Amino acid sequence: MSVIPTRPVATHEAVSASLRVVESAIALARAETKLALIRGRELATHALALVLGGLVAMTFLALTLVIVSLSPVSAAPSAALRVAWLPLPWPFLLSLSASVAITLAGTWVAIAALRRLKSISSADQTGEGT
Repeated sequence: MSVIPTRPVATHEAVSASLRVVESAIALARAETKLALIRGRELATHALALVLGGLVAMTFLALTLVIVSLSPVSAAPSAALRVAWLPLPWPFLLSLSASVAITLAGTWVAIAALRRLKSISSADQTGEGT
């Protein structure tokens, strides 16, 4: 005669196994939710940096164009710095260099944020395929 486990023992083991599966599923769902929130925050941060860097770059590029277009009006021969017999006033050089520098900094921030966004999205696509 073979020994068959009684009904209550088998039922108890099945219930405890089911509870462990449910607890593991809940823990996995919590971990996935935390991961999704962290990814979302990271993507939002990089997107915000991209937008703000682009706005700064475009604004100061427009300012640079205004400075260059108004330079003949604001050029004063008395405050001129002679370089190859071309009068270049100090205020013009200072404002132009500051505007170009801020334009380049905004462009660099926007491009760096775009590269990070692309690397994150490519990492997500390769991670989903495996």
